[in-house]
Amino acid sequence: MRQLTFEEVLAARSAGIEKVIRGTDPEWADRALDVVKQVAQGKDEVTADDVWEILEQFGDTPREPRALGPIFTKAAKSNWIIKTTQYRMSRRAVNHGRDIRVWRSNLRKPTEDGNRGRPEGWDRPRSTEGW
Repeated sequence: MRQLTFEEVLAARSAGIEKVIRGTDPEWADRALDVVKQVAQGKDEVTADDVWEILEQFGDTPREPRALGPIFTKAAKSNWIIKTTQYRMSRRAVNHGRDIRVWRSNLRKPTEDGNRGRPEGWDRPRSTEGW
């Protein structure tokens, strides 16, 4: 079997994403995008599991689970979230423990202490003296 060129891979990827977008209920997509925004406003890091957890609580799932991919892409283009190089094991049984991407939120508001809700000193370097 012949391997695809880089351009062919990108074209196939785009075609697949477009197919998913066309098959997604626009009202569901709007609700899912709102959930991504809500999660990003409340957390420093966002995963698809975080969004699915809320959607599933309300029984609001699409016919095609891959529909959430373009929603995350739209949120990233809106600069609500940024793709990181981190992955985390999915908590959803349907994912069988596969790795899912971690996104960094641009919407999380700092708390009064400027520490974004984290414990005092959370992101400061720690001394290794005495170890």
